[in-house]
Amino acid sequence: MIPALPLERMAADPQWFANEVSAVAAGISVLALGASAVSVYYSRRQANAGEKQATEAAASRQISERALADQAAALKEQAENTARTFEIAARNAAAAEKSADHGAQSVELGRESMYRSLRAYVTIEGIEPSDWTGFPESPESGVIGLQRIPEAALVTVTNTGQTPARHLEIQYNMDVLHEFPQTAAEYDQHYRGWMPTDLGCNQKRTVRTKIVGKGTEDKLKSALDSSMSKLLVFGRIKYLDMFSDIENVTEFCFVYDTRRELFVPAGPVNSVR
Repeated sequence: MIPALPLERMAADPQWFANEVSAVAAGISVLALGASAVSVYYSRRQANAGEKQATEAAASRQISERALADQAAALKEQAENTARTFEIAARNAAAAEKSADHGAQSVELGRESMYRSLRAYVTIEGIEPSDWTGFPESPESGVIGLQRIPEAALVTVTNTGQTPARHLEIQYNMDVLHEFPQTAAEYDQHYRGWMPTDLGCNQKRTVRTKIVGKGTEDKLKSALDSSMSKLLVFGRIKYLDMFSDIENVTEFCFVYDTRRELFVPAGPVNSVR
């Protein structure tokens, strides 16, 4: 049986075309709805994938940021530890240097103390009057008799140190002066000397000095009569010790006490170095 043509069907049923159009439209709508649903489905999936990707990217960025922050903190801590290490090392080096300095100072002080305790010390043991001469008492004193005063003196030096003195030289002078010498070097041209020699521990040497030159008697009498005139024995002792070639010097100055008839140290020229 041959199907009826559309014109024939339209003639037999006038609603057919409208029904067919409606059916076709409905089909198209269904297809469009399906396509829309599929599009929405895939859009949502795509949106979800994009959101997931964005979330994963944000999480990855946070992880990277935390990693970088941790790395920066680790580097900072490492730098601080290194700085502290350098600081501790610097303090240790300074402490070691200070300790070495103290050690060197202790050694130097110990050496200096040993040197001072063991070196030779040559000093004046005493000056004894000798060769007395007498002068009549002045009438004003009311004393009958003679006043005596020494023309010479015996100068005794001794080594009170623990080791010998080398190349010992005694320079000495006896004279009547108005002022005390300020330094032993003032009278370099007037000293008499003792031949250089060595002087052992606790050993002594004695030299004899006297007033020489013209006017000796007048000088001695003025030392008795005038408070301005002083009978002095003065000079210096030069020597080396056993530890170095540095010259040690002892300077001395003694004045005659007319009342006690003996020599006593006086004036600025009395030192041991």
